[in-house]
Amino acid sequence: MWQYILAAISCLLFFGFVCLGVGKFGIQDCYSAYGPLWHKEHPKFNIWTLITFIAPLIIMPALLESSEGSVWQFTAFLCLAPMSFVAFTPNYQEGGMAGRLHMISAIISAVFSILFTILVAPHLVWFLVGYALAATILTFLFGKKNWMFWFEMAAYAALYTVLFCII
Repeated sequence: MWQYILAAISCLLFFGFVCLGVGKFGIQDCYSAYGPLWHKEHPKFNIWTLITFIAPLIIMPALLESSEGSVWQFTAFLCLAPMSFVAFTPNYQEGGMAGRLHMISAIISAVFSILFTILVAPHLVWFLVGYALAATILTFLFGKKNWMFWFEMAAYAALYTVLFCII
């Protein structure tokens, strides 16, 4: 039961924050683009950093527990842990070490999120396909400029959906 509670809190926190960001700033190129926007809005405290760090942290125990017994359990950790580096590099657009760390961490997180579903819950891979199809449709509806945003949201939605299914 606690796994559902943590997953639900994390999901509501993350997607609620995404909706708040879209409502305030419009649809951006990617989720990370909201970091600098929130920083401009609140220079002393970047809420984007907090949410991007806390949401994965909250579901980490549930994701690890749900994959217990699988030799691929480490993928649960590697799909979430790199998000802490993403969270603390909201200035990624300035380049340098922060930009590289942000990009590498985001890629690692994305790759292992997909691998988690494929290796731990292969019977649920169709969620990845379905959400990717939805992201493709949304990309055509809202413009190609936002393709990464929609595929990121599809990846997060797939991860949460798979987690709710395997708990």
